[in-house]
Amino acid sequence: MALLIAGLTTSGQVCSSSEEEYKFGSIDFAGRYIATLSDADFISENENYPKASQPATDKLSIIPLPLNGYKRPSAQISVSNAVRSSTFPMATSPDGKTIFVIEALGHAKGASNPSRIMPGSKLTAIDLSDLGHPKATDTIQLDYNPKSVNVNPNGDLLAIPTKIGQEITFVPVQNNQFGMPKSFPIIGIQADSRKGSEVTHIEWHPDGDYIAAVMPARNQVIFYKVQRNGADIKLVHWGKPVEVTNPFSGKFTPDGRFFITNNVQCFFSTQRQFNYKRFAKEQPKETLSVIRLANEGNIPSNAKHQIVSTVVADDCQEGMAINANGDLVATANKLVTSYPEDIKYLSKDFSVSLFKLDPQTGQLTKAASSRVEGVLSKGIHFDASGDYLAIAVSKYFKPKKTGAIEIWRVARSDKFALERTNYIIDVDKGTHAVVVW
Repeated sequence: MALLIAGLTTSGQVCSSSEEEYKFGSIDFAGRYIATLSDADFISENENYPKASQPATDKLSIIPLPLNGYKRPSAQISVSNAVRSSTFPMATSPDGKTIFVIEALGHAKGASNPSRIMPGSKLTAIDLSDLGHPKATDTIQLDYNPKSVNVNPNGDLLAIPTKIGQEITFVPVQNNQFGMPKSFPIIGIQADSRKGSEVTHIEWHPDGDYIAAVMPARNQVIFYKVQRNGADIKLVHWGKPVEVTNPFSGKFTPDGRFFITNNVQCFFSTQRQFNYKRFAKEQPKETLSVIRLANEGNIPSNAKHQIVSTVVADDCQEGMAINANGDLVATANKLVTSYPEDIKYLSKDFSVSLFKLDPQTGQLTKAASSRVEGVLSKGIHFDASGDYLAIAVSKYFKPKKTGAIEIWRVARSDKFALERTNYIIDVDKGTHAVVVW
C-alpha cells in the first residue's frame, strides 16, 4: 500500500505568559525527536464510527527536538494503526533512524461496533533520516491481528505477536527492508483461539539473546532464549513461566536485571456491557510487578525467575515507561475514559503515576500521582534526561476534541512530584502511542 506524506506543519503560536505554567524555552526536553501515532477511527462517548464514504487517515507524527515552541508536528505520514492495540504498536531502531509500525486493526469503514472491524496485518518501516520528510521504505503482510512490535538491540530482528497472539513472529530487517517472516507457536502452550487467550506483548532483553512474552489470559510471563544460526531461529524455554495476575505488557530495565509488568484488570476491548460499578467492587486492585531474572549463565531449563516486588497502581495503567537510569517507572492510566458503553460511570480524567525502583533489589514504591482531564491516555515515554515525560492523550472533552502530546515535568526536591506543564502539542484525534529518541 502506498503511504503518502501528509503536508508539513511548521511551529505554531506560543501561548501568552498568563496561560502557561512554564515558558517554552525553560523546558529542556532532551532527545532528537518525539514520534506519535494517531488513529483516525478513534471514538469515545456516544460517537459513531465514520461512514464508509468518509475518509479516515491514520498518521505517524514527528516533533523534532528541542521543542522551540512547536505546537504542531513538523511532519506527518499516513500509516495504518489502531488505538485498540497493545501499548507498543511502534518501535524505533537502535540508531533512531527507522520506526516500525504494526496495523493491529483495519479501518472501521462504517462498522457499527468494534467487533466488526477487520483485523489488521501490515508491518511498515518508516525512514526518519530526514525528520522533515519521513518516508515509508517497506510494507509487508503478517498473519492477522499483530499485537505489538519490538526491535532487538542489534536492530536486525523484530519480534511480533501475531494470529491473535497465538504465534511469535520474527521479521529480519536490513537497510529498512524486511526479510521473510518466520512464525512459531507458543512453545509449551496449547493454542487457544478464545478471545483474550493470547500473547499481548513481546519484549527483547537488552543483551538481545532473550525475549519475554506476556500472556494475560494465562496470568503468565514466559521467557525464551532466542538461538540464531544465520537465517535459522530457534526458541528455547528460559526457566519456567512466572505467574502474574493479568499482565498486559512489560519492560526490561536498562541493565536487564528485572522485567516489570503492568497488570491491567480493566480490559474494555470489545465488551459492550461493561459494568464499572461492579468492576470497581469485585476486581482486585491493579498492580505493577517486578520480576528478577535468573543469571544468564544458568542452563536455560534451570533458570529461576521470581517476583520480588508488587505495588498497587491506578486503574487501567496500560502505558508504562522506564527512565534511562533504570530507577524511575511511570504509568499513564486511562481510568474509565475508554469506549464507555456504560456512560453513567464515564470519567473525564486520566492520571499519571511515578514509582521509584531500587536498581539493586527491584523494590518498587509509589512516589507521585496526578489526575487531569483527558480521554484515553495510553502512550508514555521519558525524555533522554529523565526529567520530563511525553504523554499521548487521544482526545479532550473541552475546549477541543483533538488528541495531543502533553509534556510533564518530574520534579525532584524533598520528594517527587509530577507537574503538568502547559506545553501541549496538538495532534490528530486518537493519539495513543509515543516514543522519544
